[in-house]
Amino acid sequence: MIGKQKKGFTLMEILVVIAIIGILATATLLSFGNTKAKGRDAQRELDLRQLQRIIGIFQAKSLSAAYPPSLEDYQIDGHSWGSYWDGYGDIPKDPLAGQNYAYVSDGLSYYQIYAKFEVEPVNPVFACNEPCGPNGEYNGGVSSSNLALADFDGYPLPPGSGDEGGDEPPGGDEPPEGEPIICSPPVAEGEQTFTVSTRDNPKITKVVVDPLNVGMGANQSVSVSIQDENFPVTSVVGEVKTNENSVIFDLSLAEGTATSGIWQGNWFNESEYCFYYHLIITAVSESGESQVELSFK
Repeated sequence: MIGKQKKGFTLMEILVVIAIIGILATATLLSFGNTKAKGRDAQRELDLRQLQRIIGIFQAKSLSAAYPPSLEDYQIDGHSWGSYWDGYGDIPKDPLAGQNYAYVSDGLSYYQIYAKFEVEPVNPVFACNEPCGPNGEYNGGVSSSNLALADFDGYPLPPGSGDEGGDEPPGGDEPPEGEPIICSPPVAEGEQTFTVSTRDNPKITKVVVDPLNVGMGANQSVSVSIQDENFPVTSVVGEVKTNENSVIFDLSLAEGTATSGIWQGNWFNESEYCFYYHLIITAVSESGESQVELSFK
């Protein structure tokens, strides 16, 4: 009796199997790579918030309410990315090797921080409308409320630098000479209450501004409700930024306790605000620091 002959794979079948395995492997690698890129982008968003926190602490400590300066290397006050800044914490470094953030500031009135996100579209909270940052090499970031993210060549000069070389500060132009600036307060009038929520302790839960439409030469009262589950609140600082000025004022405990109370402060308006009106509240305890930013115009 003649046995059955075993049939092997043909060359064509082997090649087809190899091709299928190659396609599956490539798809897996691409998917894995995209997942890692998304993870790095998520870290960049956290880093930008951390950098904003560092800048906020610096400004709160500054007698002139100035932002930390930057130089041509686009570092914060000369501190390298990934280093530790005593009194402010770790300065984040971009998670991708060979790539860094870019910090731009005149050391006084504005700042911008640029990042290169890998996955597009970029989160709208951080996205630039078009290529931005030094030489247009970035696609996202954060900035002070008085300046937009923009692209520029070289290192920008601070406002009022004239024609001493370099570029004008990115993100906005001065109004034409001789053209009047029409100023007006925010649309809402009288006392306004804003319900807010900070994630970590101390928790800021409510801000009451009275009146919101504060006129030139008048006082505005700010009341803030704050709770901390673990430690007493030790400091509450407010900052008001208008188109012409920046005012920092302290808030003191007016009602309740340092772990659950209402903090109140006042500031005197010496300017007319034309384009924006921004309120920043920073609360500090041993738990850490929380910050709320309200932009009214």
